[in-house]
Amino acid sequence: MRRLGLLALFAATACFNPEDTDLTGTDSAEGASSSSSGSTAADPTNGPTSTTSTTSPSGTTTPDSSATTSTTAPGSTDETGATDPGMTTSETGDVPACEGGERCVESAPDGWTGPGLRITAESGPPPECGMTYSIQGPGGFTGAAAPPAQCECSCEFPTNIECADAQVTYYSGNTCNTPEGGNTLDNACGTFFIGQGINSVTANATPPDDVSCTPSLDETIPPLGPTEPTSVCLPESLGRSCGGDSTCLPEEDISTYCISAPGDVPCPADSAYDARTVLYTDFEDTRTCGACQCGAADVDCGGIVRAYEGSSCGVGNFINVPIDNSCVGSIDDAFNSARFFPDDATGACPSGGGVPDGDVTPMTPTTLCCADF
Repeated sequence: MRRLGLLALFAATACFNPEDTDLTGTDSAEGASSSSSGSTAADPTNGPTSTTSTTSPSGTTTPDSSATTSTTAPGSTDETGATDPGMTTSETGDVPACEGGERCVESAPDGWTGPGLRITAESGPPPECGMTYSIQGPGGFTGAAAPPAQCECSCEFPTNIECADAQVTYYSGNTCNTPEGGNTLDNACGTFFIGQGINSVTANATPPDDVSCTPSLDETIPPLGPTEPTSVCLPESLGRSCGGDSTCLPEEDISTYCISAPGDVPCPADSAYDARTVLYTDFEDTRTCGACQCGAADVDCGGIVRAYEGSSCGVGNFINVPIDNSCVGSIDDAFNSARFFPDDATGACPSGGGVPDGDVTPMTPTTLCCADF
């Protein structure tokens, strides 16, 4: 526009009034001389000017300084330093500011989506968009709270296990103080040695050595706790430009605007969007417990040794000797047969293993780069 103004200025100053003549009736030579002295001349320093002249009665011509005019293009600066208000913002290159209710926000670079508002909820899924930013953009979680697996091992003792035989120890006197030998009995009828002066006994049993427990695992996987459910909400359309690579968007109470790109990528260089967050929409959960093991069984034998009067294990009176090493005294020598009646063995195995293992790996990343405007 500056060049167009200068061309107009040149055109306005290049003409003069052809009706200016000699008012004294001098000959044509003198008129030509006076016309020549009153013609327009271009000042190479200040530019062309338009000058009117008057002819005196003597035939001389004098310039009229009050008739000198100058043309200035709109928007140019005059001699006082003032600017002609005729040039508009589009002519000066200025960009109008956003209208009321709008905010000037840097545009998204190539390869990025947005900008849009970032909204975050305390819990639950990524929040729904609404109001002036109603388009649901990328969303997800910044991570997940993932407590380790809860692992509890136990060992189940087998059922229907019996101790094969019992050992009876004989003592002199009634209080099981001085041992006088022993005998082994099974569930068949055997000899019970009660002799002169032997009046007390104890009994126990030999546990089997091939008992094994069955390991059992009680595994609990705590629920995932996704963190910072976040959505980027996009406007229905982008507004007009507000200068450079910026655009006008509807203004909301939230001031954080984000652009997004798929994957785990760095923020664009030389951009206001430099606060980086990675959102994930899926998680691979490999939390588990290691296998449980059981140690050697600690077996307790139960039952009784039943001693009978006589030698046929069933005739006459009898006494019971527990399989727990407790002393049974005041036994006379009438009891000379016995047999072992076992109970099901009891016991336990120490447990081990069940170590928590695995982890939670976030999947399907989306990178947000944000800035406050």
